[in-house]
Amino acid sequence: MRFKQILHPAWSESTRNRLTDSHSFKGNIMSPLQRILDDLVAHVVLGHAKVSPPSFHCSYKLETFRETPSGYVSTGATGFTDNMVLDQGLEQLAVGGAATTARVGASGQVPAATDTALVSPIATTTSIQSTSESAAATAPYYGEWVVVFRYGAGVAEGNIAEQGLGSTSVLVSRSLVLDDVTQLPIVKPVAADEFLDQTVRIRNYPPTTDATTTVVLNGITHTVTARAANVTSATHWSPKRLFESGAGLHPVYSTTSVTAYNGSINAAVTGIPSGSSDTATIMSNRAYVAGTHERAMRGYFGLDDGNLAGYIKSFLVLTAMGAVQLEFSPVIQKTNTYILDLDFTVGWTRYGS
Repeated sequence: MRFKQILHPAWSESTRNRLTDSHSFKGNIMSPLQRILDDLVAHVVLGHAKVSPPSFHCSYKLETFRETPSGYVSTGATGFTDNMVLDQGLEQLAVGGAATTARVGASGQVPAATDTALVSPIATTTSIQSTSESAAATAPYYGEWVVVFRYGAGVAEGNIAEQGLGSTSVLVSRSLVLDDVTQLPIVKPVAADEFLDQTVRIRNYPPTTDATTTVVLNGITHTVTARAANVTSATHWSPKRLFESGAGLHPVYSTTSVTAYNGSINAAVTGIPSGSSDTATIMSNRAYVAGTHERAMRGYFGLDDGNLAGYIKSFLVLTAMGAVQLEFSPVIQKTNTYILDLDFTVGWTRYGS
């Protein structure tokens, strides 16, 4: 499964709460002190391709077992096979539950983006034998999530030629079973007394280069630098959260997913911004609009939040697709007479699109 995130924050002024001058107000319920800095729409869409530039990459492996008096004995395994994210899979990634059900089938028909199901299904399973998360400590950096699905003895009996992954009702990805050396289609036979393990390995390769742009807030032009953060953290970069919970704010850090800092972003993609910090007053996911393959996440700083000594210089944004640090130059002069409302939009598409 390959789908890219585009790392070029396409920043634009929001038409939802556009400023006409420095004394504009947000709605009619706020006092004159509640002046808005602006609504910032930051398309923080990370990466594309496999390692350079970065991406998500998913592959499958099949292995059969027989139960003997001394335990389970392997009777043969394939290598890992890359697979294709489907059109309906791109939609499912917005809402989550994209990796709860594994499937195998008998068709050798080449996968197409418009596929909606295995062509000749044999069996499905939701039984998970094991899961693991990790992150590479050195370059090339990636977060990895490995899930092993198990089919009981005889459940997947037949000649396996295709395989897939998705929710209980939506097939997210499909691939043929390929020889790991020749990359030609093969079949994996499963006997009536054999168990079948289907290993799904998903890697998320973070971007290692910066993106820069400019944005105008209250008449001041800021240069913005976007950089990946904490890339050696499995919690931040494992694809597990995306496939379980969908695109949006990082569910583990839902209460601290948007944090403002008064220091600079880290010089390395392994770090986070420095200095004192304060989290947004309100953090939430905007509703997903079908077919857009992007989702906005809101970070709202009220009058009493984000008022740091020396003002706001940077942000750390934790998403289900990874962590991003953003630096503003000059600083954002947020005080207790201002509110700040920001949208960070994460988008995704199929590799090569």
